[in-house]
Amino acid sequence: MKKPGAAVAFLFFLPFLIFSQERPRFRLHPFVVEGIGGEEAKNIEAFFLSYLGDIGFIVSQEEPDFETGDHGLSLSQTPLYTMTGRLRQNEYSRFLDLDITDERSGERYSFSYSFKNSNELILKAHSSLSRAFSADHKALESIVRERIRAEQVWGTWKSDGSIQMIRLERNGTGMILFSSGAVMRLRHTIEDDTLVVVQDSPNNERFYHPLPRNVARELAEKADPMRWELLLSDRGMVLRGIVVFTEAVYDENTLTGVNRETTDAVEWQRNR
Repeated sequence: MKKPGAAVAFLFFLPFLIFSQERPRFRLHPFVVEGIGGEEAKNIEAFFLSYLGDIGFIVSQEEPDFETGDHGLSLSQTPLYTMTGRLRQNEYSRFLDLDITDERSGERYSFSYSFKNSNELILKAHSSLSRAFSADHKALESIVRERIRAEQVWGTWKSDGSIQMIRLERNGTGMILFSSGAVMRLRHTIEDDTLVVVQDSPNNERFYHPLPRNVARELAEKADPMRWELLLSDRGMVLRGIVVFTEAVYDENTLTGVNRETTDAVEWQRNR
């Protein structure tokens, strides 16, 4: 069974940036780590150092020397971008928040990823950073993590696939209408600029349409509640992130197993 969901990326195009023939410089500051192992944090930092070097930047991890003012660097040696990061976790997931500062303009762009392990984070970061920096460094895209307030998510949203409509209410409840006609009750909260939406009604085989009926019935008995973790984007018009669900493994009409905590990418668009 394949459903919507794994965490992910919100892309906005920025003006073209034309670089000189010399490789541009990028400074990566040590990540702030909250509730995640030091060794894992070092491995994640090492990935970003390696990847930014692979796509053509000269990358350093030294801290600025504030006493020298210009750090003793020529204009061509001054970092074009600096990156800071924060690794954190909440009840449901772990997150990496990145801030990239354009040292020429002072503009700041933010990336955010939710992940379960380092390998998943690296795959997501590699994909989005590949889009963020073109091969010739002429364009920068930013994955923007907008601040989110409760009133920004109230109302009606739409999505693709089996979901026909989502309604989020002011009191922290809501509902999903599936294309099968089934209705799922929801509860939702905002945690550190992440909208967390959790299934709040018993499983129903029609939540899993178009699986074979016998498979859907058995899955409804075994599946954990669905959960969505979403970030606000596109000036409040889009919610993007992941859905966490129980995936069915089946042969024709027989359920042979389940994969819990499966994730896939999801996008909700506000009904205009």
